[in-house]
Amino acid sequence: MPLIEIEVKFYIKNYEKIINKINDYATKSGKNSLEKNILFDTANYDLKSQNKILRLRSYLGKTILTFKQPSSAQSKEFKKLEETEVIAESFEELRYILLNSGYSNTQVYEKMRQIFYRKELEICMDRLPYGDFIELEGTEEEIRLAAQALDLEWNNKILPDYRSIFEKIKKTHNLKFNDITFENFKNLNPEKFRNDIISFCL
Repeated sequence: MPLIEIEVKFYIKNYEKIINKINDYATKSGKNSLEKNILFDTANYDLKSQNKILRLRSYLGKTILTFKQPSSAQSKEFKKLEETEVIAESFEELRYILLNSGYSNTQVYEKMRQIFYRKELEICMDRLPYGDFIELEGTEEEIRLAAQALDLEWNNKILPDYRSIFEKIKKTHNLKFNDITFENFKNLNPEKFRNDIISFCL
């Protein structure tokens, strides 16, 4: 059965400072590791047009297939989606199945991720090729309390996903690639994308 995912993210410039605060606030779970994601869609981008996501993820030796769609519990303060996840045995075999089941348009995105927990709250420190973010997922109350404890300015929260942020960066800077990988961004300074990212802050 789907769960309701509630989250917000913040763009950060002081990664190490935030990490130090999180270490005092929450419990670390695993090391900082590369996370690879592949988004799947139909030839006509039917899922994207309905704000739905079909994602295959590899992280810390786990293969996770996730389906997300808009939740009826909408909010202007939080991102809320219905989320269903299953853990699979093989990343490549599941990728093969999806590519041979009518999904032709894919997009890869990578990030270095470190996860922390406090009660039911999940705190993700994400280093993407175009910038650093902190993502808070849990109840509305837990998210607000964590944002306050970590000195995150609530009015600077971001609700759109990483793909939406990249699409604006790609358009503004006339980037020719579609995959959000560290290899594609290796000759680009993340600082040049700062204003594009800040424009997503509410």
